[in-house]
Amino acid sequence: MRDWTTVSLRKELVKEIQKILRTGRYTSISEFVSEAVRLRIEEVSLSRSYVSLLLRDEQILYTQKHTWAKIDLEGNVKVGLSDYAGKQLKTIVQVQTAAVGQEVDQKEPFGILETTSKFMFVLSAPMSGEIREVNKRVMDEPYVINEDPYESGWIVKIEPTNLKEEIKELLDSREYEKWVKELRGRLCP
Repeated sequence: MRDWTTVSLRKELVKEIQKILRTGRYTSISEFVSEAVRLRIEEVSLSRSYVSLLLRDEQILYTQKHTWAKIDLEGNVKVGLSDYAGKQLKTIVQVQTAAVGQEVDQKEPFGILETTSKFMFVLSAPMSGEIREVNKRVMDEPYVINEDPYESGWIVKIEPTNLKEEIKELLDSREYEKWVKELRGRLCP
């Protein structure tokens, strides 16, 4: 059995709704309110249509500098290192990133990875924005990036400032695979 909640509406609003009900389009106030809520949800969804593409679990976008971006439900962008780059770098032993609250620019460095061979790999931001979170686990256990780059191995979360435009600069998985094939086992051309 459903629990019902009583909602108080202003008298003016009720009068307007009653006028609409007289047109015969709706049979009750609750039907009107339900449709209004549905339309508002659709409106919000459409206004964020450029994000909806990325809200699917599998959708990850890439940079040519081997970082990936995935938008979470709050609209923040999780950022990590691609599996391809992780395999090329082998064992990652240290991660350094910009601090929480720091602004980063798309295609600009936000951190450095160090490998067992003392190779330093610069991490480039896929999006401009403010760093909202740094993955503590990756700081404590950097090798997680090699083991699980797309789940527990994410590096930072960025609150994007220009997502709608900057998303156009990223590669989808097919474009990234094509780019990687051109590299023939290297990290850069």
